[in-house]
Amino acid sequence: MALADRLVATGGYVTNSVRGPRNAYRLVVEITNACNLECTFCARTTEMTRPIVHMKREMFEKLILGNIPELETVGLNGLGEPFCHPHLFDYIRFARKHGVGVAISTNCTLLDEKRSRMLLETKIDHVTLAIDGISPEEYESVRVGGKFQAVVENAKRFIRMKRATHSKTFVVVQCIAMTETRKHLQNVRDFWADAGPDALRIRQLTHTGNKREDNVYVNGRGRCYWLWAEPMILSNGTVVPCCQDVDAKLPLGNLDDKPLREILNGERMQELRQTHIAGKRSTIPLCENCNMYQPSPLTALGASVFNTNTVNRLVPFVETQFSRYRY
Repeated sequence: MALADRLVATGGYVTNSVRGPRNAYRLVVEITNACNLECTFCARTTEMTRPIVHMKREMFEKLILGNIPELETVGLNGLGEPFCHPHLFDYIRFARKHGVGVAISTNCTLLDEKRSRMLLETKIDHVTLAIDGISPEEYESVRVGGKFQAVVENAKRFIRMKRATHSKTFVVVQCIAMTETRKHLQNVRDFWADAGPDALRIRQLTHTGNKREDNVYVNGRGRCYWLWAEPMILSNGTVVPCCQDVDAKLPLGNLDDKPLREILNGERMQELRQTHIAGKRSTIPLCENCNMYQPSPLTALGASVFNTNTVNRLVPFVETQFSRYRY
């Protein structure tokens, strides 16, 4: 079932069809937009005006149950730190119980020994440890409120615990390429070599970095792959077309009013796809300067034959090589 939806999504993107998959096979679900840091490169700091909301348990469970068996994986991230949600572990266990893979990205500030053990016990599929820079000066200049030594210790302990328990959780250390970190990008792998994460990801800034002076490249500005492949659910249940819609400027509907499968191919979403297909994305303020990377049609087709958890494991390797080429 999910394979058909992956192929429909990619096929729609490649063939310029306004129709997308009937149901979601992967989702970004913002279980909270609360965070304990004020990162300089994050749209939460520079753009978000939405109230702070934790997604309610009933909404999360309804979302999962309403999209299986097609739903392969959910990323429990958005503009917040997932550990700020008081029921994070319950949500992970619920999704896993119903056969849905789960991924999170954490800033590691709250990843103490107890939470590390609880997280591994959920049998979560994918954890990204987001630590930008390899020195206190680099890290603390962008991750405002974080302490470099503390997050590094938290990350290394989590990786040790993962290995000691023979957990199958795939652990990625991520560093974003920007002015403050670019000088030492080639040393990131050596810095983390002894810790031994499953993968290293050197990631680019997306459109949220356009307000910074280090936006030194521009990605393709044609039709956007993400309009077909990965909608996002905000913490209050509003569905937006992609993870770059920070303040719900292009709301497609709300889960309190209708199920996701009715929203995915609703009139508003088809209008957005048609605008992109017609080469008029610049008429959409949110899309005009968005710098989100775009896979080529060939890459998208290739990825569509793999389930989402497999793709999630391949992305860090591919993007790191791409970033090394660029920087």
